[in-house]
Amino acid sequence: MQDLYHRPRSPFDDSALERLRRMGLADTDGHAIRDVMTIFAFIFAGQFYDDLCDYYQEYTNIQELLTQLFDAAETAEPKQKFLLICLQYDGMFRELLRYKLERRGKVLILVDRYTPTTRTCSVCGKPQDSVSYKKKTWVCPGCGTVHQREVNAARNIKQEGLAQFCA
Repeated sequence: MQDLYHRPRSPFDDSALERLRRMGLADTDGHAIRDVMTIFAFIFAGQFYDDLCDYYQEYTNIQELLTQLFDAAETAEPKQKFLLICLQYDGMFRELLRYKLERRGKVLILVDRYTPTTRTCSVCGKPQDSVSYKKKTWVCPGCGTVHQREVNAARNIKQEGLAQFCA
């Protein structure tokens, strides 16, 4: 008899290339499909622009913000342009998210980026000296629990956020 209850597929089981193929963003040779990526970029930019309009309510403020973003990118070194835009977008996204949550009476909780979420056991709380980013799993030296690196980090981030919320 065939098993009717299948275990949900973990998004962390495959390589990044396999996930891109599954989403239709890469061909069988492993190259990004440029047309599809361009369409996604336009959709993402449109959603981002809508969020900016919702947050600032005035076109001149949006225009100033985007001008600052692109001017900073133009003065950066070629290899740093993408990183600079990503970092600036991250700051804008947080503000937009904070604004939308406040409108609904909710609070944005941020976990410090240097919190050792990947290498701390989510069961016993014992931190490990280091966890290789090449390995997907590791064993806690304190309690012997086998952890998937990303799942363990997600649990620790949730615990840290709840601790901040309840404090």
